[in-house]
Amino acid sequence: MKTMSKPLVDQIRQAVACGEFQRALPLWNSYFERLQQQLGRGSLSHAEFEHAGELVAWARQVAFCARARALDQLNSLVIAERYQAPRLPQSPRL
Repeated sequence: MKTMSKPLVDQIRQAVACGEFQRALPLWNSYFERLQQQLGRGSLSHAEFEHAGELVAWARQVAFCARARALDQLNSLVIAERYQAPRLPQSPRL
């Protein structure tokens, strides 16, 4: 991988690992724009292409895990609501 992409890849990894997907998206776009430019010039090496694929696979797995955690938390809230004591209607006070 070219050294100019390394800081960008590190920033992508950090954002994805922290679950900051909104911050990661523009970084991804910049990274893939650079890859497209290299591909267009014929300067994208096989190793860089493989590294990009590994990065995508890793980020995909992290995103799936984050989604599963969020769904688990949502399900816990739904179950907790079912077992919550019913609220009594407020009686009018004078």
